[in-house]
Amino acid sequence: MAAPTSENTDVTSASGAEPSVTLMTASASNSAASSSATSGPLLGYDGVAKCTDLQLHSGADWLITALCAISKCNHMWPVSNIDFAGGGDLYDAISADFTTYDLTLASTTTNVKYTDAIGNIADNNGTAWFGGGFDRAIIAMNGPGVDGGKLITNDYSNVTAVETAGMWGLTYLTGQYAVVENIPSNDTTWGKLSNSATWMNKIDGTPVLIRTSDTPDASLKANQYYTLSTMDGTDNVVVWNPSGTGDNSYISIPIGTLKTSSKYLYHLDWAHFFYDVSR
Repeated sequence: MAAPTSENTDVTSASGAEPSVTLMTASASNSAASSSATSGPLLGYDGVAKCTDLQLHSGADWLITALCAISKCNHMWPVSNIDFAGGGDLYDAISADFTTYDLTLASTTTNVKYTDAIGNIADNNGTAWFGGGFDRAIIAMNGPGVDGGKLITNDYSNVTAVETAGMWGLTYLTGQYAVVENIPSNDTTWGKLSNSATWMNKIDGTPVLIRTSDTPDASLKANQYYTLSTMDGTDNVVVWNPSGTGDNSYISIPIGTLKTSSKYLYHLDWAHFFYDVSR
């Protein structure tokens, strides 16, 4: 998988105050094209999957941050799991087949109509509807993270499920084993030790999420998932806020501040992802 090009050039720095992020109210206008239409662009104008084509409306930040993390690593990774079935193309699709994976890594293909992938709770930003399409495909699998035909959210009664869901989201979207880790006390895990590579150097090429603690830095929201997007120099990490809009979704935060603000870390099982290890 090719290393991605960073999507964002303008980021908001952590400064002890709420970032200048616009929290959009859910409406058809910020989710996808008019619901009166029967088809629309699956992806953005450039024909690739990007975080800026996504925005949290369902409440399932664990899934949308996983989709962003995969998209920013390789803009065509999510697209490789989409086939056209109902006519049209990337720029005007009636429906599409979305391939997702259960926790045994078995694949499932779900046909999703454009009209079912837009609306108030679809995780789309602008006119692209691939976010809402993956929402519907995961719901159709009805695995962990889905309850009563809906994606679980942060107010779900089973807190353990909410805190594990980021791991499920990565597996559902990639067909790769994923793990969730408590934030380590060893500072070297979060930074650079001499010139040796650490996991922070992996975030450009592999999806990584965090879930914040009850009392994170003021630039972050409590108990929310964020995508680790890229390094900003040697001491800061750019994170993607799923509730933001476009380039205003990105926040640059010092590594140490991110560490003390995070409760859990989610990533693919690197032993399987980076090396040829038998499953």
